[in-house]
This record gives sequence, structure tokens and C-alpha cells, in this order.
Amino acid sequence: MEIKLKTIATVLNSRRTPTDDHWGPVISELVLAEDIPDEAFENITRFSHLEIIYFF
Repeated sequence: MEIKLKTIATVLNSRRTPTDDHWGPVISELVLAEDIPDEAFENITRFSHLEIIYFF
């Protein structure tokens, strides 16, 4: 079985070290890939939570 992943967005924030401390005030920004339309974020404010799945 082969699993293929496609990047649809990048998460950006001001943190530069991956230490597990004081992330509460950190605001992150999701930047959609160029081939993903802006409409993908339409009505996103109606959601109380987002699950961001990442792969290193």
C-alpha cells in the first residue's frame, strides 16, 4: 500500500524552537497552497475548533 500526501496549507507563527512551553499566546496563520481556492475557508468562523494534521 502506498500513501501519498499533498500539502494544502502551511502553518506560520513566530516560534522558532519546538519547545513545549507557553504556546497559549502564540497565534498561528494557515496559508493555503496556491492551487487551493480561498473559498476553502468560507464560513470557517462557524467552527469552534480546527484539527490541523501535520507530517514532518
